[in-house]
Amino acid sequence: MKKKLILLVISGLVASSLTLPVLAAADTTNAIAETGGFSLSLLGTGLNVDIELDSAGNLETVDVATPGLEPEPAAAEATDGVDDPHRFRFDHKEDGTRIDVKSKNHKLTSKVKVATLADLVGTHEWTGVLFPEAIGGDVPTNVTFVVADGGDGPLITDVEVTSGIDSVIEYADDASKAVVVFTWEGYTKELKIQVDIDDDDDGDDPSAMLKVELRGKDRQRLRQDLAAFLGEHVWSGRLCDGTPLTVTYMIDGLGEIGTPTVAVGIGGEVVPAVDDDYSIKDKEHGFDVRFTDSKARVKVKFSQKDDGLWELKVDSKTDKCKHDKQGGPKDKSTEDKKDKAKEDRADAGDGATDADD
Repeated sequence: MKKKLILLVISGLVASSLTLPVLAAADTTNAIAETGGFSLSLLGTGLNVDIELDSAGNLETVDVATPGLEPEPAAAEATDGVDDPHRFRFDHKEDGTRIDVKSKNHKLTSKVKVATLADLVGTHEWTGVLFPEAIGGDVPTNVTFVVADGGDGPLITDVEVTSGIDSVIEYADDASKAVVVFTWEGYTKELKIQVDIDDDDDGDDPSAMLKVELRGKDRQRLRQDLAAFLGEHVWSGRLCDGTPLTVTYMIDGLGEIGTPTVAVGIGGEVVPAVDDDYSIKDKEHGFDVRFTDSKARVKVKFSQKDDGLWELKVDSKTDKCKHDKQGGPKDKSTEDKKDKAKEDRADAGDGATDADD
């Protein structure tokens, strides 16, 4: 079953807009969900992809503006995949343009496939909000980059970042890929930009694909003076159905962590969780909270290092749903057993687990 597609013609543009179910089960990290999505503009062509996520990180809407495609717009076909609330595809078979969007685990990905590399050559722009809780974090970050034909293959060049967030640009050895690494308060997100050509395509000119992927894990690594850590800290996660979770804890002047307070959100309100909803395991330098009948968990460790600074390490997992063919949650008993065994092994070595790797 395909979900409803709305096709619009606006000022000569073919715009495809897909609205996905609001109550779809969450399958992304909070790090991705909090961004609300992003926009990708191929400035030379006018093609634009706007992705909006709901508060749980599900695809809520995907708007595609494709000026100049012929024929308009009846030949353009879009689908989000069969009963999968985390994928979207726009396919214009006549000219070989295809756009795929996927929101899953710790990645939000947009792929643009075109008939030839020449169709991608030019300057393009990515726009998105990375850390909404940062000062000025609601101001979008802009990343511009150039796709070029190097003769022997495609190139990514001239990556420029306009942002109040700290960033580092890294280029791959073959120059067909670049990664922008953003950091704030011990959290890291990466924007991966890559262009490839498909030599297996029939015809004289191979097709080309631009892949832009935002990555973010629910992991914090922050090292600084003890005074900077004093006070209240809050971790946020969610259950499989999107119900929000919070774990609040205090760090005092001796570097000690107090007993955490656990709460769940119901009907938009946050209320204390009852003991049966979770378990707390005390550690030498922190704690581990696990939620009953769920994969959601958070592990907090706080300790002083040899250089005198203190380090806060927070590793967490947001509950994710498997889906059956009707798009609903799937029986997770087998997956739960595998994850439990992995977590137990990690606990034995006091290591962090991350199902998003």
